[in-house]
Amino acid sequence: MGVPSTLSYRTGCLVIAVCAAMTFAACGGDSGTEPLDPALVAMEHATYDAINKARADSGFSSLIYDDFIAQQARDHSRAMADGKVPFGHDGFADRVSAIAQHLRTSVAAENVAFNLGVSDPSATAVSDWLNSPGHLANIEGDFTATGVGVARRSDGAYFFTQIFIKQ
Repeated sequence: MGVPSTLSYRTGCLVIAVCAAMTFAACGGDSGTEPLDPALVAMEHATYDAINKARADSGFSSLIYDDFIAQQARDHSRAMADGKVPFGHDGFADRVSAIAQHLRTSVAAENVAFNLGVSDPSATAVSDWLNSPGHLANIEGDFTATGVGVARRSDGAYFFTQIFIKQ
């Protein structure tokens, strides 16, 4: 497991790649029960669409959107926005273990982003990821499914999590 040197205050990524593949045993995981904010859900889907467009433009197949993966991503974004965990990948193995209960999981990766004061938070997160070698490696990786979660902090900061899964 490694974190690329491109980790910054705005974005970060984590890859569990074939060279350090992890097989995940089933363990418990909670699912958020808060009502979904339609504006945040729209950002999640805009992020997903932009990532699939970038994959298609580079000759990669589209990722399947999975609501369970999205809920894990959403829970992590909320935890970062609420200050329950620092910006980054704390609890990534737990998220993947929870996902492994839902679908077969052989390899996983995660991108996170944070932005504040931008006109299009989703486009900014995607642009930052596409311009970072580590994040781009996740986006163009050999994955089959994904989910995106977005949360907004009270000061207007947005937190993005995208989890990539290879089944």
